[in-house]
Amino acid sequence: MNTVTVKIQTDVKKQAQFIAEEFGITLSSLVDSLLKQVIKTKKISLDISGEEPNEYLKKIIHQAEKDYKKGNTSPIFNNAEDFVEFLHK
Repeated sequence: MNTVTVKIQTDVKKQAQFIAEEFGITLSSLVDSLLKQVIKTKKISLDISGEEPNEYLKKIIHQAEKDYKKGNTSPIFNNAEDFVEFLHK
């Protein structure tokens, strides 16, 4: 058995511990089970439909939408070398 250290918000940890306890398991067992599921299915299933982007991200998204409407987008590249060359222009 190994130890993994992760940084999470205090309130997230407390809520996750509470939920794990309601299922009669520890937070470590919950995380271990989730990681095993990711390995088995090779998928990460997260529902973020209720999430709201922060103000910085909203600003970036708005700017990207304006650029897209103006046609200010990058070209399509056939290989990485062409992409790198484009970046250095």
